[in-house]
Amino acid sequence: MSDSEVPLRYINLYGPPLKHADAKAGDMMKLYPDHASTYRGRLLVSFAHVSQPNPDDSDRFVVKEVEDEDWEALKPPLTRYVLRLSLLAGQDLPTVRAKTGLPARLFVVVAIGPHELRFEANAAKNGSIVWGLTQEMKNIVLASDLTQVPDIIVTLCKETSDTDDPVGVSFARLRAGDVVARGMAPAVTWLHLRQEICRKGSIPVGQHPGSLLLRMAFAREEVRVHIFQCKGLVVDDLKSKGTLPDPLVQVHFNGVTRKTKPRSRTLDPLYYESLQFDTTIPAKAEYAGEVWIQVVNKIGFNTVKYMGEYRVPLAKCTKASTVPYPSWVPLTKSDLMDDAVAAGQLLVSVQIIEHPTAEDRTAALPSIVPECREAYVDIIALGVRNLKNNNLLHIQNPFVEFELTGLNSTSGENNIQRRTKASHEPTSKNANFLERLVIPTRLPIDILFAPQLVLKVYDSTLAGLHQPLIASCVIDLTLKLPWSPSYEPPQQQAFDYHIDAAKKRSKQRRVQPKAETPAIEVAPSNGDSKDEKHGITETHDDDGTGIGVLALPAVSFEATDESKQDPAVLHQVQQAHDRRLFASVQDAKKKGHVYFVSDPNAMVSSSFTSPDDEAHALDSPAYYAGRDWWLKVPKRRELVLLPSLEDVIRLKIDKAFTDAIELSKEIDTYHDVAAAAMKCIVLGIENILDDDWATMQRVNWGTVETVGDESAYVLAIADKLRPYVPTLRSMLSSLYFTNFCDKFAASVVPKVLQSIVKCKRVNHVGTQQLLLDVYALKTLFLNLPVMGKEGEVQIVGATTVPARYTKFVSNEMAHVEAVLKLIGTPNEMLVDSFKIMWPEGTAENFQSILNMKGLKRQEQLALLEALGLQQRKAPPAAAKQMIEGKMTDMTESLKSNMQKMAKASNPFNYINTTN
Repeated sequence: MSDSEVPLRYINLYGPPLKHADAKAGDMMKLYPDHASTYRGRLLVSFAHVSQPNPDDSDRFVVKEVEDEDWEALKPPLTRYVLRLSLLAGQDLPTVRAKTGLPARLFVVVAIGPHELRFEANAAKNGSIVWGLTQEMKNIVLASDLTQVPDIIVTLCKETSDTDDPVGVSFARLRAGDVVARGMAPAVTWLHLRQEICRKGSIPVGQHPGSLLLRMAFAREEVRVHIFQCKGLVVDDLKSKGTLPDPLVQVHFNGVTRKTKPRSRTLDPLYYESLQFDTTIPAKAEYAGEVWIQVVNKIGFNTVKYMGEYRVPLAKCTKASTVPYPSWVPLTKSDLMDDAVAAGQLLVSVQIIEHPTAEDRTAALPSIVPECREAYVDIIALGVRNLKNNNLLHIQNPFVEFELTGLNSTSGENNIQRRTKASHEPTSKNANFLERLVIPTRLPIDILFAPQLVLKVYDSTLAGLHQPLIASCVIDLTLKLPWSPSYEPPQQQAFDYHIDAAKKRSKQRRVQPKAETPAIEVAPSNGDSKDEKHGITETHDDDGTGIGVLALPAVSFEATDESKQDPAVLHQVQQAHDRRLFASVQDAKKKGHVYFVSDPNAMVSSSFTSPDDEAHALDSPAYYAGRDWWLKVPKRRELVLLPSLEDVIRLKIDKAFTDAIELSKEIDTYHDVAAAAMKCIVLGIENILDDDWATMQRVNWGTVETVGDESAYVLAIADKLRPYVPTLRSMLSSLYFTNFCDKFAASVVPKVLQSIVKCKRVNHVGTQQLLLDVYALKTLFLNLPVMGKEGEVQIVGATTVPARYTKFVSNEMAHVEAVLKLIGTPNEMLVDSFKIMWPEGTAENFQSILNMKGLKRQEQLALLEALGLQQRKAPPAAAKQMIEGKMTDMTESLKSNMQKMAKASNPFNYINTTN
């Protein structure tokens, strides 16, 4: 029974030299290999401890044949090393005699396993030799595990006629692991040799074996060029679909060329490949060669056509153990005048790995494909306009082809293509398609890697056999990703325009009747008719209901005895009232609005289809003379109608008492109570969300390794708000629900940034997860005013999201996303990104970002110095407060507008006094 088994490993063998060795000394070296001078090979072995042997086996060694299907797969991993040695001089070297009796010339051999370097022979003068030589040996394939790598043996030899087998005089052994630990730029040291005891008499008695002044380096240096993608490649002779290039990238460095796989028929290829160069780099990278990157078009089996290039000095490349953050660089090509012509862009990063560890040597190349999430690209293809003739040929049946390049498509395609149908209606140059195309794909979370949507317009001629290219363009998806800080919702500007226009029209309809209220004039009594006596003239322009043009009889509103007692006048007033009311409500029904009617037996009672309709009425119809029913509305609307009630009462009573009608105190009381109620409601929502913000702050964002769905605290916030807000909306009028939305935005939305600032160190992956959470919260907040109890978006009646609320939430969340993007920005790009994304930011703001990135004090000082801003001394908590207190101007304006609703200094004053 085997308890444990050791994986296969190499055992290195050492012993005496093969020739000219003393037998007794050779036996000693065979018995004690640590003192041997020569490498004699290696064994591939494995061990197993058998605790319960088979009783049939004897106590002697048992030889069995072990069968295994794949021995090669079980071998230890191998890697390529570089041995570099600078042999400067030697001193205290022994005087060795040749067979002729003359002093023999000495040379040095450096060996590691079967590989060796040999330096030229020189004659020693006074025991010293100056070599001043440097040699290098590449592609030394040995085990990746340094404990299985043979020792480096430096041997001082004498020159003989047998050049194949040098005769060693003295030697020294160095463990490979110790040499690797010194790096590729070690210090110059003296190496003291010891005598080769297997060759007696080679060193005269009383002489030293010698010492060598040298610098030795044994390690692996590697340059990796990470090719991500290209965009906007330029082709001179692009005429049809078949002439699109098949671009590939080839990289030249130190005489070695590596190539990516070609991408088929595209100008915006995605590669996501890493090209590896095992090479050596000078101690000063300024003396190293350039990394030459070429983009070529593969035409045939061995034929390529130059498209563009980019050169980068190795000194500007990044020394790192992980993949550096890429950047977009311009591709250029030279014309006949040797001028640089733009040829597109390349997303690339170059990585230098010095002295990689055993893990680095054995690990496979890491994947550079970015984190992606499921998404759909929704395209509405309406048509084309004003197409021009193609090479004097008339346009016949144009169609549009959409191509989304990507290696992460759900269908497995490299380039996902969708095309419309060919159309020539109404005309070929202005064809309509009216199609919707949906592309399921996976899009990167980091917007730097966002692919591009390529749009090409072709003309289908000769029954589709010939399809010449007419025009093309590229749509950058960076602004289309919902999780992008610069995301622009589809047609948002058009929606905002229509919403603002509708509000202006509604405001004009409300203001116009007040301006056109009939004037009451008392003419002197001169025996004229009653109508002329009272001087009543009623003029009203048509507001869309058709009432303004009706020839209605004049109605007196003075409290005269005649009007109170005359049945004809009363009937006339009632008739005018009914006609105007009926026309107004019928127009409201056509527009989809419902208005309140106090009389259940009125002719318009059928306008209410259900009791719930009454709760969703938004505004009242225009006020007309004689419409006193307008004042008899449910209690929930009394607050809105108090100012109008004051005006109407003044019109109804005698002029002598109009100044006594003053409802300003009641109006202020209603405002105070309403403001206090709204404050309590929003405060209650804040309290129930405190636990969720605390949960967010307790997450260790510095150790997050993967980006998943929305975090648990986001789901908890959504579960609490979804059933609460719809209930509140059904209980409040539109005016106060809008006020609630404003207060909610000003109080709860800034909590997102405040909670993020209170989090400790946030790594790059944690930043991406927080961006995803912020996008989910932004969507939740924007849809909250029209969301149902189950989370679905419902447009209740004419309810829409207030434009001011939408604008405030979008701006605040955009500020949060900008802060997170700065936290996730690499250090070398942080200063430039901060100046672009936060131009008004101060040194304290910048240091807050550095604190959340978890940078050390020295790193922060270096970046602050690079930023060029003077840091002011502030309390310890001031750094975070700078971001927390960075409220936008809209926030301050919104708070000011809400405070004006309550004219009293304390909204609870009236409540306290009444108690």
